[in-house]
Amino acid sequence: GSGDVVTVATFAAADETTSEAKVRARALTYDRAAGEARYEGDVVLTDPRAVLQCQRLVATLGADGDVERAALSGGVVLRDATSWR
Repeated sequence: GSGDVVTVATFAAADETTSEAKVRARALTYDRAAGEARYEGDVVLTDPRAVLQCQRLVATLGADGDVERAALSGGVVLRDATSWR
């Protein structure tokens, strides 16, 4: 899809609770066969610990659909969600 795309995912946090992560981008290309989701354009990933900003995020997905790896590029900025540093 394209336009303001938002994806919300839940994951198990270190303290065994469930947390939520959100990815916003201008475009999303999902390739199920390749196990890949590509977010492009003003990408912002927010979770309870941090905020990541970049121009492109490529997520590699496992057979179960869980994210196994994420590669970020294009002006990558990482900020702590608490101190905003």
